[in-house]
Amino acid sequence: MVNSMKEDMENQNFTVILANGEAPRHAHCLNALRHAAQIICCDGAISKLEQLGFRPDWIIGDLDSIDEESKKRYTDRILPRPSEEICDLHKAINYCKEQGVKDVIILGAMGLREDHALANLSLLLTHGRELSLRILTDYGIFTPIFHTTEFDSFAGQQVSVFNFGHAKVTFSGLRYSVVQRAFHYFWEGSLNEALGEHFTIGFEEGEVLVYQAF
Repeated sequence: MVNSMKEDMENQNFTVILANGEAPRHAHCLNALRHAAQIICCDGAISKLEQLGFRPDWIIGDLDSIDEESKKRYTDRILPRPSEEICDLHKAINYCKEQGVKDVIILGAMGLREDHALANLSLLLTHGRELSLRILTDYGIFTPIFHTTEFDSFAGQQVSVFNFGHAKVTFSGLRYSVVQRAFHYFWEGSLNEALGEHFTIGFEEGEVLVYQAF
């Protein structure tokens, strides 16, 4: 079962990573920042975090996008990761795994660069088997799943399902039903709608990304 955002906020055992995309504005995003056990900031996003009224517990990255004043201000909170093979968000997720963090919400992963947005979404599938990992935007939430999963929802919620592993999926509790169907293109599972308080995406094994609009 994937919990609702309210239950996630009540949990308060999650880490928030702020990436350097568009600064979040939605109440759900700001509540995540308020209730997070810790905030990890990709180095280029530090000014956005400060403008939202928050301070980082850690700043991670290759430090090519952080100004000198911020470096001085947070010198004891900077964790340099100089590798150029992976992006700063990838480095922040790796750090969470190293520290045994189990629940991560990513903010600021969308906007500004569409190629970055797609790459950031793929990180959910890269790491989602090892920890609970979601991207929260100003409009909804992306959740990776790897087997049959039930979601909390509400009647009329807009839902899209993107099948990366070409598993044969079955939808229950959505307006447009699907039975044992393998999708090959992203549009095939998009623009659906929840009928009630729960829906289920069923499949045995694969890589599926589920989007729920607020």
